[in-house]
Amino acid sequence: MPTDAYNFVKALDRIIVACNEEKIFDEFRLNKELCFEEIITDFYDISLILFRNEEGKLGFKLIKKLKSENKINSFFIPINSLLWIRRIFAKILEEFDGSQKLKELSNFESNEFIEQIDVINQKEGTTLASNELKLGENNKIKIELRKGVSGNRTIQIKNVYRLQNNANNEWRYLYLPKLLLPDAFNFVRALDKIIIACDGERVFDLSNANKKLVFEEINTDIYDISLNLFRNERGFLIFQVLQKKKQENGEPLKKERLTFLKINSLLWIREIIAKMIEEFAGGKTLLKLPVVKFPFIIYQEDC
Repeated sequence: MPTDAYNFVKALDRIIVACNEEKIFDEFRLNKELCFEEIITDFYDISLILFRNEEGKLGFKLIKKLKSENKINSFFIPINSLLWIRRIFAKILEEFDGSQKLKELSNFESNEFIEQIDVINQKEGTTLASNELKLGENNKIKIELRKGVSGNRTIQIKNVYRLQNNANNEWRYLYLPKLLLPDAFNFVRALDKIIIACDGERVFDLSNANKKLVFEEINTDIYDISLNLFRNERGFLIFQVLQKKKQENGEPLKKERLTFLKINSLLWIREIIAKMIEEFAGGKTLLKLPVVKFPFIIYQEDC
């Protein structure tokens, strides 16, 4: 029905106007609903939602509920397409119906709005610092400090490995969560407790199998992160990181990922992240660790 299409365009106008002066990425405004519009038709209830997701990225969701079957479908539509969608709808209504006069979105007629929205594709930002630790032929740890499109700086650990029987010799990547610098600071302090707990421990000790040594937790706006040091059933010292993502696209989420990092890499990881924080976080200084008796890798020459 033309009336429903007019109502859709008017609701979309309010969504587009709500985008005005918003950043595409804002990592300090997470999981936030910015605008909600509803269109009721004879067959469907339609909801339009403008929101920021758990990563601070602006998103647009359309929820369509079929009344006769109580069936719900959700669609995520790229933000940079909304103005184009609105213009096409308005043009069709004007040409083939004309029963209502739609307002012009004069503030968004220039390319400035489109250019601002198009930065949604610039996800990677700029690398400010990067370090790599080789742990043999088939494993390495990478740590990157990046500046995103929003200007916020994050630190991320990547566990890179390849299987020995992999015919293509391809590297695989396991990503730990991106941490804003305040969260990275808390991560290092938790890691300090893990490292200190290794003092005097052996890599292998069958007499202490199935033993929990230390458990630390970091809570960020996006993730709950658990650090766990323990001995497995075979007596080997193990370090694991469990990351639980809280929400995705504004919806509650129960999504977990478990990553294992080699014990001897922990001090190197700690020192690299601490150095990045001290250099890029306005002079924040972390306490120096006491001497720990354990075969940690401390430094690696550049190749």
